[in-house]
Amino acid sequence: MDAATRSVTASAQPIRLDYSIESMDVGFLLLKLAIVTMLVQSFVVSTVIKGLVLSLLLVLAQIGLDTGSALLGNPHRSIHRQATWFLFFFLAWQAVSQILNVGWMPDLNAVKVVSPEEPTLVLLRKSLFTQSVYLVTCVLFYFYLRLHLARYDSREQLIRLARIGVILFVVYGFYDVIGFSVLHQNVDFLSNRITGEDVVYSKVQTVSLGSFQLLRMKSLASEASMFAFSLLPFLILFCYQRDRIWWLILAAVVLSTSSTAYLGLFAFFLMEAILFGRVKRLVVTLGLAILGFLYLMTTPMGELISFAISKFSLEHASGLIRLDIFQNAIRLWAQSDLLHQLFGIGFGYIRSTDGLATLLVNVGVFGLGAFLWFTLYPLFRMKCNTEYRKALLLAGIVVIITSLVSVSEFFFFQTWFFAALSWHEWSIDKRLLHATTATLDKIPVEASPRAVIVG
Repeated sequence: MDAATRSVTASAQPIRLDYSIESMDVGFLLLKLAIVTMLVQSFVVSTVIKGLVLSLLLVLAQIGLDTGSALLGNPHRSIHRQATWFLFFFLAWQAVSQILNVGWMPDLNAVKVVSPEEPTLVLLRKSLFTQSVYLVTCVLFYFYLRLHLARYDSREQLIRLARIGVILFVVYGFYDVIGFSVLHQNVDFLSNRITGEDVVYSKVQTVSLGSFQLLRMKSLASEASMFAFSLLPFLILFCYQRDRIWWLILAAVVLSTSSTAYLGLFAFFLMEAILFGRVKRLVVTLGLAILGFLYLMTTPMGELISFAISKFSLEHASGLIRLDIFQNAIRLWAQSDLLHQLFGIGFGYIRSTDGLATLLVNVGVFGLGAFLWFTLYPLFRMKCNTEYRKALLLAGIVVIITSLVSVSEFFFFQTWFFAALSWHEWSIDKRLLHATTATLDKIPVEASPRAVIVG
């Protein structure tokens, strides 16, 4: 039985993850290592080339290896056709944006630009190229995942690899928090990444709990909000798969004290109640949260809660700064001409504190629409007839909400990882539908269920 047939016949069965060691195609070794390390953002292979995280390097090495193999007459793992089509449309899109910048020069003085050039430079900014490399690598990662899923129906294996990476990511986060609490100094010895603005990723962020300073958990992410954003979809997936590590992930997410974490958890329980009628869990969770809130406000933990509330209510400085950056970005888009509003001013030009304004300014309404279609279309087309698929739907929605509201990065591999899993499920449904239709077409008209229905 081939992989396609196995996918169709097993699509309605819930996934039971087997954590025993199984062999996968050795040719995809670099891809497998990229999956394990995809959450790591603060460690780079070389500080000379800023942003060269390990997973990015592994994917680029995989495409280099496969390109060489294809030139030698073995295109077994080739994704060059898909990659070529993507590059063609993406480069054409950016060419349109650059041409539009000649006719109408956007004012970048009030917004947060990514690269350090003067805001008066509107053509071919450095960030257009650097940010495009990140995007292209994510797309290549997605294409490789789709190829592996289609060829081996390898959902269990890929999720198992991701699980290993999640555990290492979370454990290092607890090590970081506990080490800081005991030694009262930063014990993160792996983070070495520095951004273009010379911001060190191992920066310490604490919350005061009376006389105790609690380190906001970030592990090997760039900051606490990125840490929570990275783990939220896996929290949902493993919760629905009844994998006990979801409790460990939940504790880590809460200890990030990030508004992104609380927004994502609320969105999860709310969408679960709306889509699957699990109102009881929402009510119980809200009830426990209220009781816990009232109790904790009487303890030193109340300062932690007050910190989170101050960010949501814009009483905290970081909340006010985020709002100002967002308003300036939206104002730039609103004051642009119609074509710039549709196509954007250039990919990677500016970075707001949210994905919505970042996409609108950089790639316009068309870019925002393309991103939403890519992430949401398979979620609402596939049949959510298993707990695994329900988890994919909820995880995808939470990723969209948090990325549009509080995270401006689209180069996290886990986003593309879940997108690949969702598109694979939708492709299984399509094959099943086509197989059923073909079978019905071969049945004589007199015996066909269609004839019975019509009669």
